[in-house]
Amino acid sequence: MKRKLGKSLAFSIIAALFISMMSAISIIPVFALPPGPHIYMDGPYNFDTSTVSTGYKFNVTIYIENLTYPYLAMSWQLNLYYDQSMINVTEFYGKVTKAPSYRVWPNDNLGGRAWNNNYLFRNDSGTIGNPFWYNLGANSASVKWADVLAGDTNVTEKRMMGRVEFKVIDVPDKLDVFNCTLGINNVDFKLYDSIGNMKTRYAITVDDSWYALTWKAPPKPYLAIDPTTKTFGPFPPSAVGQQFDIKVYIKELDAAWGLTNASIWVDYKTALIDTEVANVTIAPAWDWSDVQVVHGTPDLVKIIVKETGLTPPSGTSVLVATIKFKVMYQGAYPTTNTSDVSINGTLFDHIQEILQRTAVPGKVTVIGLLTIPLPWLEVDPKNVTLGPEPSIGKQFTVDIKVANLHFAWYMVGVQYHLTFDKTLLDVVSVTEGPFLQDPSWNLHGTYPISFVEEDPIIGWNVLFGDMLLPNGTGKYDQTSWPNGTGVVTKITFKAIKQVYPYTYFCPLEFVKLSPYLIDRNGKEVPVNETMMQDGFYRIKTTPLPGRIIDLYTQYPRPYGGQGPHQPSDMFWPQKQVELYANVTYNFWPVQQKIVSYEVEGPFWENGSKKPAYQIWAKLTDITNSTGVARVTFRLPWPCDNPESLFGVWKVTATVDVACIVINDTLKFHFDYLVRIWSVKTDKYTYKHGETVVITINYGSHAQQAYPVLFSAVLVDELDVPVGFVTVSLTVKGAVWCQYKNSAVTVRITIPKFAFAGYASIHVNAFNKDPTIGGSAWCPEYVKEIFIQPF
Repeated sequence: MKRKLGKSLAFSIIAALFISMMSAISIIPVFALPPGPHIYMDGPYNFDTSTVSTGYKFNVTIYIENLTYPYLAMSWQLNLYYDQSMINVTEFYGKVTKAPSYRVWPNDNLGGRAWNNNYLFRNDSGTIGNPFWYNLGANSASVKWADVLAGDTNVTEKRMMGRVEFKVIDVPDKLDVFNCTLGINNVDFKLYDSIGNMKTRYAITVDDSWYALTWKAPPKPYLAIDPTTKTFGPFPPSAVGQQFDIKVYIKELDAAWGLTNASIWVDYKTALIDTEVANVTIAPAWDWSDVQVVHGTPDLVKIIVKETGLTPPSGTSVLVATIKFKVMYQGAYPTTNTSDVSINGTLFDHIQEILQRTAVPGKVTVIGLLTIPLPWLEVDPKNVTLGPEPSIGKQFTVDIKVANLHFAWYMVGVQYHLTFDKTLLDVVSVTEGPFLQDPSWNLHGTYPISFVEEDPIIGWNVLFGDMLLPNGTGKYDQTSWPNGTGVVTKITFKAIKQVYPYTYFCPLEFVKLSPYLIDRNGKEVPVNETMMQDGFYRIKTTPLPGRIIDLYTQYPRPYGGQGPHQPSDMFWPQKQVELYANVTYNFWPVQQKIVSYEVEGPFWENGSKKPAYQIWAKLTDITNSTGVARVTFRLPWPCDNPESLFGVWKVTATVDVACIVINDTLKFHFDYLVRIWSVKTDKYTYKHGETVVITINYGSHAQQAYPVLFSAVLVDELDVPVGFVTVSLTVKGAVWCQYKNSAVTVRITIPKFAFAGYASIHVNAFNKDPTIGGSAWCPEYVKEIFIQPF
């Protein structure tokens, strides 16, 4: 059973126990004693401010050794004292027994019985005493704790008596040292066996330790400009008058420096950029500042800042000021002017100057204004993808274009390196494009040259060059010069690697080892690097699919239903439907096979059959040399209730490939190409001379683009057409099984000769004017209005 006793009571009991046991001892044998118990700490604890600051925590552990016979421990008491102005015991997180309480291992019941196998009384029963803390003086404190057992324990190895966690609460000033003793108060220290106080009977050694925190110079700070580079031009508008910010920083400033003030000079060239005092904003962290802008040799901004508070500024980037500059000059392209924005200065604490590392300056570059636009090169198409079907040996061609070329560059030559991956692609051919061959500027011929080579730096590439030839005297006598956008080269590649399940890719990338474009004087024509367009090649793979039948209509991919069980774009009344079935085995065409087709419909959108549902056709055809079979039929339009056939129709295609029947299905909408849902006017009653605002709401299942010509005719009460308007647009972009709805607004003004009374607006949708062969997409929609007689 555990007993919790007060500290005085606990040691009174121990003393009484010792006296009672003395009476039972009659003879004490005489023998040579082994070394007495030794109590010590795992110190000393020496730190410096380069790694330790306020809030840093460390543990102090107290050990005992040499507790073998006759030194048998039954109870002990420790009082560890320290300098509270430097360090303090951290807050105790267990059961609070006294306020304030602190972390003293082993927590409330000491002992370490539940958390450390190396504790002196580990796994023994019976304990007294909770950790408690009290002041010993104005600048010192101690923590006292104790433990007791029901009987003696014999310990042969070093054991832990307790552990205390400390926290640093103050750091020394520059060049100073904090130190204090971590002492075990000999007066308060007690060590008992079952017969009394061992300290009075044996030689017991108690060693103190100490704590020290030395100020150590941290890494040197440095001054820096941010951004380090700022560039204007060459593109319009002019850079003159443009403003920009430059920030002045003290970088890597450690708090241990204790900085109090700084004097900083920022040098620049007023011929290119300038500022004034009003444009210098001091960071709010500084208590006092002074700013001067001096024009001379050099031009500079002088900044003095001071910090008078208790907490000196510190951090990786301490902002001093923000300076707003303005560009004062910009020449003509290709002239380039620069202004170094250098920074230097001094940093002080309250004792001396703080040494610095090399400052980081800035630079402002103003490129001359370019009034002629820059050209560039591009790969077209930008992205090329082969596969997933077998594509080894398949070829593709990319065009290399010069784009946005202004005639005033007087360009006569082009050259480039285009890199590619030789493990994925072979170059089949490199041919001259039509751009430089244009007779407008090709008066004397061209000289194209190309190589496919491996460069030790950039790898495999196509090197191409081409130039216009001058006349016989070596002069260019053109009156028209290359301009615009055109193809300078055609490069044909062949795929040579495709391995399942990998996707391979590589860039087709321009590399500038020399000028891209050359003018008539042999000088470089600058290009717009940001607009240069590289290419990208990718080849996909897929497992060999075995037997495949793909059913689709005459519409181009992806609108024809290409792919397994994909829908086709819509068809309208009496439209011819062409059905194709591509039969393959592992992508290879299967020839001379009979393909069966079944056409049925219409269905509701949810799949249930409409009353008009029926099977309309069963057809067959034989695959050709490419594995494709084809049949056609025209959508019916019966005399009675033909719109009942509108809805989703389904086609099924089947084929027997090596005694296994495979199939594909395809669905499509049968509907008017355009549906006029409603015609609305801005009001019902109108006077002569007023304008009728007509809104036509319509929808379509069309995924592809189709032309629509909407017309609206205003007919008065005596059937006289008194107003007419048309509008042309395109319907497209519907999602399968959803109408793509939209609206269009037209206006008709009611003329004076219109008969008063009831009038009607007749709205129709055509593919084009009937006079040039157009026809209506859907039935007419009629809307009534009223023309007032007064």
